[in-house]
Amino acid sequence: MKRTTKAAVGAAAVLGTAFVASGEVMYQMFLKGKSVRESKRLHENSWLSKMLTENPIMAQGALWIKTAAHKDHTILGTRKKWIHAEEYPGGDSHVWVITCHGYSANVESNAAMIRIFHEQGWNVLAPHLTGHGISEDKSTSMGWLDRIDLCDWIRRICKKDPQAQIVLYGVSMGASTVMMTTGEPLPQQVKCCVADCGYTSVYDEFKTQLKQWLKLPAFPFLYAGDLVTRLHAGYSFKQASAVKQLKRSQTPTLFLHGEADTFVPFAMQEVCYHACACEEKEMVSFPGAGHVESGLVAPEEYERVVLGFIRRFITENAETTA
Repeated sequence: MKRTTKAAVGAAAVLGTAFVASGEVMYQMFLKGKSVRESKRLHENSWLSKMLTENPIMAQGALWIKTAAHKDHTILGTRKKWIHAEEYPGGDSHVWVITCHGYSANVESNAAMIRIFHEQGWNVLAPHLTGHGISEDKSTSMGWLDRIDLCDWIRRICKKDPQAQIVLYGVSMGASTVMMTTGEPLPQQVKCCVADCGYTSVYDEFKTQLKQWLKLPAFPFLYAGDLVTRLHAGYSFKQASAVKQLKRSQTPTLFLHGEADTFVPFAMQEVCYHACACEEKEMVSFPGAGHVESGLVAPEEYERVVLGFIRRFITENAETTA
């Protein structure tokens, strides 16, 4: 009996160690900032690097942003972390667009849209999300902790410009970031939100990626990763849910998605749309567009839809409408 008990305890210890170890591997692979930024899988052969170099719209945006006048801002946020953002001033306009980049990407990846917003005469604030750029965080929070940082940036804009009209715009992880943010108590200066290819929750997205990338089931690997992330970062994958936040949202929201998206499955768009509690919302999809490719497959239509939606909720003066 004693041998059996010892064997059972030993087996449990081995399994427990293996469980935690697999969770640590997942955390290091998917969330550790350095791993995300330097991942060969994500960068050397990725859609992002190809678009930045081969797509004319992205290439022109990337070239423009290298010489565009901007200001760098670093503030101590509510989470007691130093957070960083780049501001592209829009003259006398009171319209502010906060743009949020995607997973493993940076401000440059949103350059094409930053340029379009800037050409409207609007101010653009482009934060470096957790675990990316020069943010203090050592790991990415997939939008969950970023929602708190965005609230800090919103308060800063409102203090600087009490007449501010703030628009939230995000792609991929940035889209989920802005959706999560709309579930927080926001000032009346926040007018609307545009979310392009956002995922329903971190749990759902990682479940998708485990299956696509590693051919692994959610159990036990996703559960192990969730446990380790709780220990390292203080949040769980299921807690980091855009859907749950959207159920509290009062911010008019435009949901965009490419119908050929498999990285963040197209089906997630409808789930997010129906979850959103705001009175004014719109859902637009783009046939043939993969992940964050809607603006590349149909650039004129994409720009028309995005700017048209935003203009429904802001008031522009003569200078910005000219």
